[in-house]
Amino acid sequence: MINMSLKPGTNLLIMNAFSSHVNADYLEVLYPQKTITAVRGSTVKLSCEANYDYKKCGIVHVVWHKIKEEGENSFELTDPSQYFTTVNETITYGNMRCRQVETEIMSVQSPHNGRYQCKATCKSGEQAMGHFITVNIKGNWKKNLNTEVGA
Repeated sequence: MINMSLKPGTNLLIMNAFSSHVNADYLEVLYPQKTITAVRGSTVKLSCEANYDYKKCGIVHVVWHKIKEEGENSFELTDPSQYFTTVNETITYGNMRCRQVETEIMSVQSPHNGRYQCKATCKSGEQAMGHFITVNIKGNWKKNLNTEVGA
């Protein structure tokens, strides 16, 4: 139980972030649970953070996956014609590191509807993953084009 007292007029924001450990006390994946609704043709950004002990985990592979429907395997979002991923890593303290991964789904279309999950895998094979993020694609995105004729 946490006992907190706030001054009058002070706001408190508590975010629900999910962390999952799979047989490892040195690897966790964090990000807030949400559903993203996007317009067809726009972009969607998926962000997660993996905290890990470098001495115990070694090199860690962190990537977003699209979860397929029943009986199908998930796949990594690595196709550069559809996804743009940036990675930032910092040493937080001692052997602990924080790797932030953001994958942008460029020009979302109907096949991008579905569930996504961030997974982290240590060199030893230990894994941690977050919960599902749902992406819903709606309507059409219209570009605002300024075209010149006869230039």
